[in-house]
Amino acid sequence: MEQTPIISALLHYKTFNRKRFHVPGHSGIPVGSNAPTVDTMLTTLNQALGFSPTLLEMDLTELDGLDVLSVPEGCIAESQALTASAFGVAHTFYMVNGASGGLHACLLAGFQPNDAILLPRNVHRSVLAGLILAGLTPIWCEPTWHAEWGLWGGVSPSVVEEAFKQHPHIQGIVITHPTYEGIATDLIAIATLCKTYHKRFIVDEAHGVLFQWHQALPLSACQLPEALAADAVVQSPHKTGGSLTQSAWLHIPKGSCLSIAKVQQALNHLQTTSPSYLLLASLELATTWMKSVGFTQQLQRHLLRVQRLEQQLQTLRHIALLRPHHIQHTNTLTTAALDNTRFYIRHATLTGDTVAETLETTAGLAYESCNPYGVLYISQLQHTPADFTAFANGLSTLQPTVENALTLQPIAQPNFVMPTVVINPRDAFFTANTTLLPVSQAIGYSSAETIVRCPPGIPILLPGEQIQAEHLPQLGLAGITQVSVITNNPF
Repeated sequence: MEQTPIISALLHYKTFNRKRFHVPGHSGIPVGSNAPTVDTMLTTLNQALGFSPTLLEMDLTELDGLDVLSVPEGCIAESQALTASAFGVAHTFYMVNGASGGLHACLLAGFQPNDAILLPRNVHRSVLAGLILAGLTPIWCEPTWHAEWGLWGGVSPSVVEEAFKQHPHIQGIVITHPTYEGIATDLIAIATLCKTYHKRFIVDEAHGVLFQWHQALPLSACQLPEALAADAVVQSPHKTGGSLTQSAWLHIPKGSCLSIAKVQQALNHLQTTSPSYLLLASLELATTWMKSVGFTQQLQRHLLRVQRLEQQLQTLRHIALLRPHHIQHTNTLTTAALDNTRFYIRHATLTGDTVAETLETTAGLAYESCNPYGVLYISQLQHTPADFTAFANGLSTLQPTVENALTLQPIAQPNFVMPTVVINPRDAFFTANTTLLPVSQAIGYSSAETIVRCPPGIPILLPGEQIQAEHLPQLGLAGITQVSVITNNPF
């Protein structure tokens, strides 16, 4: 069996030497190559992006001799099967509109309109769009607050069980594992609860593609035993696995209660009918890479470099680095509680925003996200020892004005506004009775829009939720001065 069937099919397609009377519009030729005047700028852009005739010749979609993503029977089907085997799951879907599309498909295929679904408030915004698409009713629960770091973490199993008991009509749960900062969730405990109470279990593992490939990393939902299987696991290999941006995997584990045929139907409603074979080929390359001896060696070297960096940063008295032992779990978490390839850092005297901006300007260190308390950096397997040295040197320059070592003062838990859902999100989204109000005048009304601060994409308000005075500081931090409200339904 070929290990790269999609790429093999693309290379074979090139041998046909066909005249391309079809989309995409570049016809396999760099834009501007036949126009020496107006398109000079476009030619320069092509060169800057690394485009070449070879690359563009492989930018194809569903043509005779290739395969169809919505009804895969050839190279796509074969490639998906290879990835499923690599991850030990029953089926893997390739996706070209990110993990977001996969989460939407899970909600459409796994639930019925008006079903109640349990969600920790720090789910990604894509889940919120899925509520509107599928017509689901959210039951919100509060994730764990890590006071020393100013971060929301995973949802506690005890909180999940209490919600299942209090709202027996809940049909399932979506959890984020790990969080943006890499904090893991107790998958075994929550999976056990889902089986006990007969709830569907969807895992947003967008940031956890590397997990099952090394024992030093947290448990992947793909590794759960069949008796505790998640019903779906959505991953974003483009985040840490090397595929192209916008590509993603949707895994259906062995033991899932979801219908593979129905998930395929849902994806067909959501995905483009002109999928890029460059994205599909990059997913295949990611799988091939992860199955290789070279990847195993590279991951091991990377984790050793991470360990050495930790030791270096321990000598910086003004820096605190979030590590797995800082995350307290009292249940059945048997592997690491944190993805230690992520560096969430607090400074003795500087805010996270200041650290992020200063290091980007003075040391050329681009950050992933920041908040008033800390800044997040994500290391990648492609980083070299020189990259790690530059990172440590940059942090060492941020000496505080005081000599004392950093003592992490607990940060008070934000005034968590447990939403009051006045109207189902889908009904609120489609209402025509809306107006725009200053936020100070919107208190008591139901929101007509989704307001999310990205990153990390945690919602402040959803359509149909009551706007409360406690929302105002959060809206202010997000730079929101006006909000669309439903005029005929004040609380």
